[in-house]
Amino acid sequence: MLGVLLGFASRRLFWLWAVVVGGSAKRVRRFRRKLLIAGEPRWVDVEEFESSDPVVVDGMPADHFSQIAAAALKAGAGRYGSVGAADAYLFESQPLHRIAVDWLEQWQLDH
Repeated sequence: MLGVLLGFASRRLFWLWAVVVGGSAKRVRRFRRKLLIAGEPRWVDVEEFESSDPVVVDGMPADHFSQIAAAALKAGAGRYGSVGAADAYLFESQPLHRIAVDWLEQWQLDH
């Protein structure tokens, strides 16, 4: 399964940070959204982790998402390219998850 690390992925990595390192409790946002499913518009329930008010640990580098992405690219777990005029990164989900967890755990040990 492939995952794309763009703006929305920062919310997922924030959640990963909260779970692995012991940040705030998970906040879940639930809502209904109309989606096209099998060619038919249908209302579906959607659940996502709320991160509009993220918890930032003192000393965490402002570019920690970039550092995790760079570590994943270096490990061969992703590719860099462009989509239109935008920079884009494509990662394998499981290796990215393991690299992110390792990075966050190592950062916690170092600080």
